[in-house]
Amino acid sequence: MGDCGAPQARAGSPLKWKGSDRVLKPKTMELRSVALLALLILGAVLGNYWKIPLFFGVDFLFGSIAVLLITCLYGTVPGILAAGVAGLYSVMLWGHPFAAIILVLEALWLGWLSRRLNFNLLLIDGAFWFLIGMPLVFAFYGSALEMDEVGTRLVMLKQAVNGIFNALIASLILNHTPLARWSARPFIRTISLRQILFNLFASLLLIPALLVLIVASRREVARIEVDIHERLRTSAHASSLAFKLWRDQHINAVGELARVAGQLGVHRSKALQEATERIARVFPQFSAVHVLNPQGISMASYPPMAMEGPPEQGLRFADRRYFTRLEETLQPFFSGVISRRGQAFDPLVTVAAPVVEDGMFLGYVVGALDLSTMRRLLDLFLGDGIQGAALMDQNGLVIASTRSEWRLTLPFQQLAGWEMKAMSPTSFHRAQASGLPAMTRWRTSFFAETIEVPGSHPWTLYLEVPVEPHQTYLLTRYIYGFLLVLALAFVALVLAFFLARRLVAPLTRLAEETTNLPDRLHEHQTIAWPSSNVTEVDSLVGNFQSMVQVLQQQFQEVQQAGRAKDVFLAMLAHELRNPLAPI
Repeated sequence: MGDCGAPQARAGSPLKWKGSDRVLKPKTMELRSVALLALLILGAVLGNYWKIPLFFGVDFLFGSIAVLLITCLYGTVPGILAAGVAGLYSVMLWGHPFAAIILVLEALWLGWLSRRLNFNLLLIDGAFWFLIGMPLVFAFYGSALEMDEVGTRLVMLKQAVNGIFNALIASLILNHTPLARWSARPFIRTISLRQILFNLFASLLLIPALLVLIVASRREVARIEVDIHERLRTSAHASSLAFKLWRDQHINAVGELARVAGQLGVHRSKALQEATERIARVFPQFSAVHVLNPQGISMASYPPMAMEGPPEQGLRFADRRYFTRLEETLQPFFSGVISRRGQAFDPLVTVAAPVVEDGMFLGYVVGALDLSTMRRLLDLFLGDGIQGAALMDQNGLVIASTRSEWRLTLPFQQLAGWEMKAMSPTSFHRAQASGLPAMTRWRTSFFAETIEVPGSHPWTLYLEVPVEPHQTYLLTRYIYGFLLVLALAFVALVLAFFLARRLVAPLTRLAEETTNLPDRLHEHQTIAWPSSNVTEVDSLVGNFQSMVQVLQQQFQEVQQAGRAKDVFLAMLAHELRNPLAPI
């Protein structure tokens, strides 16, 4: 007997389950049936929600298990509605409706075909995926979503394996749980040995192979992620030390000029101007250098500026925020990213050091670093898979970056259209926020690592590597894995069908031959006994043969006794009619 489309109890007859003396009331059955339907619809949604992520946008879903159960127990229309509800979450998960469409078609196929063929659920669903599901996936993903060939093949194979596995689980639930007793389609049902053997053979091949594939894929993803983040950490550590060295050199350069200014005096002089220009030539990353008096007025500068006129008419820096900080702390520091005076779109970073003599604040030295210099330094860190780098100041604003979309002076965490998912305190996954299928989002995403540049100035360095090459590697590798599982599924279905049929065939023939056995023996019909190389089946056939021989002997004795009785009664009747006549 198949899973779906099993015979129902006659209308109006009391419902009595095989092996039970309890008669269920119609109202109780209706409430139980409605509750079961609601739970199965919820299970269809949760089956897609509680997925098993395999790798980089490829997930193993279980929602179709409940959809197949609803289709078998409640009919085609409820199954299609449940498929639509469960498919809504797949739309949210993967960003397209094609998986939901295929799920609806799967329920429609099962509901339509199970009423016409005496096949089981697993065979019907397997036929759907081989004949309809896989071609549709290839068309939807390859054409409509314009996915590359490798990704399309992987999704096609994965969804077929996923669907067949879910059909196997649904078949096991239907055959070995009391779920059917609570449905809206009650019937007195027994499970055929052929169906049990079919599910057993299919399970023994499919479930272990699929579990091995899932475990192996998750381990492979974990290994790749660990390797990526280890490489990122190593590169980030080396890069941060390089930035620290570069920053310390410029702090020391400004500090040395401040020491010279303390010896020469912070006033306009040829010696101070020459010292300023010398420092600027040694460190060409400085776009400007100024020696300022306590009032924040430039006394020497690079590029050289006209110094005619009184000092109070010189270039003033007293309005800068770091001026007060320098006077209070008497410690050098790097500023965050700021805009050049009067030029809102020309940002820079300044390094400043106080001029101190005998503990007295005599002024300070400030050097402006052009951010393009830092950009060129970041370019040196690219390579070994690293394709993006950025440097942020203590406020999280971008100082330098290798990507044009990371705009300077803007918060790095507020990149438009992207979301940053923390994987550890220093590791992130950067992906586009929405609007793309899950696999495409992963393909265009990045693994990233952040590290603070050592020192008293909390800069943060950010490095990232693209996911795409690793995704392509896994997709290519696991195409063969899913292809092997799908081949096993096909072999399992074929072998399970024929092996179960072969093992059960003698029992089926024995049941047919022994139907109405007394009548056949009475009519002296020939019984074609089946043969089997299975010991238990052969013994059972032998027992039936022995029983039939005993019955035949008993029938012969009864018939002989009947004939003797008829002779005796005839003689008695004759005697009664002619008491003196010779017999």
